[in-house]
Amino acid sequence: MVSFKAIAALVGIIVFAFILSQVDIGLVVATMAHANPGLYALALAMLCVLVLLKGIKWRLILRSQGVPISLIEASKYFLIGFFFSSFTPGRVGDFSRALYIKDSASLSTGLSSVVIDRALDVCILIVFAMVAAAYLSATMGLVVVPVHLLAALLLCAIASAFLLTRETLVKALLRPLYLAFIPVKFKGMMSKGFGAFFFATKSAFKNPGPLALAVVATALQWLLSLLFAYTLAISLGVKIPFWLVFALHPIVTLSDLIPITVSGLGTREGLMVFFFSLSSLPAEQAVAFSILFFITGYVLVAAAGYFLFAREPVRLKKIIGEII
Repeated sequence: MVSFKAIAALVGIIVFAFILSQVDIGLVVATMAHANPGLYALALAMLCVLVLLKGIKWRLILRSQGVPISLIEASKYFLIGFFFSSFTPGRVGDFSRALYIKDSASLSTGLSSVVIDRALDVCILIVFAMVAAAYLSATMGLVVVPVHLLAALLLCAIASAFLLTRETLVKALLRPLYLAFIPVKFKGMMSKGFGAFFFATKSAFKNPGPLALAVVATALQWLLSLLFAYTLAISLGVKIPFWLVFALHPIVTLSDLIPITVSGLGTREGLMVFFFSLSSLPAEQAVAFSILFFITGYVLVAAAGYFLFAREPVRLKKIIGEII
């Protein structure tokens, strides 16, 4: 049977190939070859700061749960998680981070911290996307994504975060699945882990100081991400207004979270071409920017994560054996 991951990868490749067939590939290559080294180096420096901000945010969340971890460790394990998430639809591989802090915290606590981390990311990202969508609607009369749809997504995200503190309610909702699909020999382990997950999540919300700082770090992370994208674009000589980057970046990033393709391949390029057309910028520049963004913001970061994973591979079989 063909896996969902294989289907997602195939869809992305097909869409990407179609977009390439519609542009002058020679011009795309020429645009990338003439990138400004100084501006690109500045973008790389911003990327390093972004990784540190990601580490700071996760460290703050773990601190709210009473788990000590250094900034170096938090940043390192974020990179490893990014490596695994880069080839998994919906970035589910990011949860591998929880395995690396097993000596400092339980697996349930680790998973809880990553869930909170992802929830903060998604909520702040949706807020940015709402502002971008409202701006496009007000200034250009253009509805790329309806603001009310994004508002509904934000409410769903907030409601999901609320459910993270309501163990009894979630147990009642999931009980039919638990009874139907969880083998008897795993029911006790799952029930114990479920309780531990909610205990860890509640402990984070009971310690709001570090969690509030994590929210601030998330907002700063997305603002710096906008500047990173803008710097990459102008390094290619693209005369793109900042408002356009502000409009496209959160919406394109949000689309990456939808598990249609792997790492947003194809969908990202299509959206870039559309947004660039709003300022009468050629599709070749959009594709060049999209490829450079993917290489810099995805491939390089994932490569760093793979290097760290190779130096410190997690013994997944051993961990599973200990849990079972």
